[in-house]
Amino acid sequence: MPGWYKVKIRPNDKNMSLYVRKRDKMLCQYNFKCYQGTEGSQTSHFQKRGKETVRFDPLNCDWVCGKCHYFVENDPMGQKHLEGWKEKQLGTREYNLLLIRANTTGKRDDVMTKLYLDQLLKEVDEKD
Repeated sequence: MPGWYKVKIRPNDKNMSLYVRKRDKMLCQYNFKCYQGTEGSQTSHFQKRGKETVRFDPLNCDWVCGKCHYFVENDPMGQKHLEGWKEKQLGTREYNLLLIRANTTGKRDDVMTKLYLDQLLKEVDEKD
């Protein structure tokens, strides 16, 4: 069974999901095992949500269909596909910096995270 059920969903997770949904225009970004439509679509975290330093990092999150998300979480080849795709998406430098941030410890600050996500949502709304 996938590990996503072990991490509690917080209010900021919902705001992050809303931001990613708007930013990615509800289109599956992975397109590995994709089916058309938005049913079952969700926010996928390249570095899992348990890594607080990148849990709300826009570069760590993508909007994906449920089929692709299941593939990267459960198929042995899925994670390899995702790693290569993410490095291509970000470029090698940004990819490596994301990995460093993901493996750096940091203190959780829900108030500052909310302010940050509110600003991201405002910016994405202004683009539309």
